[in-house]
Amino acid sequence: MCIRMNDRSNINHKDVLNGIENRTLIFIATFFLSQKSQDGGNLSTHRASAGLLKLRDPYFPLRTYGDQFLDKKYRNWSKACDNADAHSNFLSHIMKKSLNPSFFKKLTVVFFLTFLLGFQHLFAETEKQHVLIILAHPNPGSFNHAISKTVEERLIQRGHVVRVRDLYKMGFDPILSLEEWKRYESQAGETPEDVKAEQAEIQWATHLILIYPTWWWSPPAMMKGYLDRVFTPVFAFEADVAGIRGKLQDKKVSIIQTTGADESFIQKNGMDESVRKLMGIGIFGFCGMQVAHHEFLMGISGKSYDELKVVLTEVDAMVGEWF
Repeated sequence: MCIRMNDRSNINHKDVLNGIENRTLIFIATFFLSQKSQDGGNLSTHRASAGLLKLRDPYFPLRTYGDQFLDKKYRNWSKACDNADAHSNFLSHIMKKSLNPSFFKKLTVVFFLTFLLGFQHLFAETEKQHVLIILAHPNPGSFNHAISKTVEERLIQRGHVVRVRDLYKMGFDPILSLEEWKRYESQAGETPEDVKAEQAEIQWATHLILIYPTWWWSPPAMMKGYLDRVFTPVFAFEADVAGIRGKLQDKKVSIIQTTGADESFIQKNGMDESVRKLMGIGIFGFCGMQVAHHEFLMGISGKSYDELKVVLTEVDAMVGEWF
């Protein structure tokens, strides 16, 4: 699994760090509870630790270890914060125990484990992505739709947030109108509502996945029209005397493209490379986007049902490696 540390635009790092801080206090307080129970400590110190747990983590009753320990020993732990001397006793206990080398070693281990768990949580939050699947096939029972469903399920299973834009099902209009063409370079005036909606989806996403069949060595007109109308100047790129600059540099795109022709024909005639250049350089490269993957599933029309099931299994594994 690939952890993409640069995809952080949708993460509230303050919340993540607060979560780490809460976990640290919970570990420490629970550790002192267990230590004090071993050396016959007083009840007020136990209650102070319990009060700290309650204050820092409102869901503490669901924490397995702490819940079992406190429920067995002190049923009334929730009243701990009513004791004005509890926190001072707790801190006094810390100072006394810190002089014990054995205790210090144990505390060091606790801090180290908490550090590892906290940053594991941070990395887990960091790798979560917003993935936009853009599907272009008119038949709901097509193999392209099966691919889309497989990809969606795998991404959700991995914890990513997924949205699907089924262009034919949506009834997206791929035709660039005369009015749109006239205002194309300046983008003056009002952007059509359907285009604004798609641009908002792209802005939301950190990674786009395009799924489509190959028709006449190129994407279907529906997909091409989508790119024509949605990836417009000002939104996707800008051009002036200084040159052309892509404006979607924080986004990546992957492409899954099916073909009827088999691998030998495609490679002999260079169709795969021509389409890779079209999409990678001529379209997405122009907008500053990185094409992370462009996968061709070749000879689909000649495969049996069982063979197609194998292909879907391979797609599932492939997407698992991508994300």
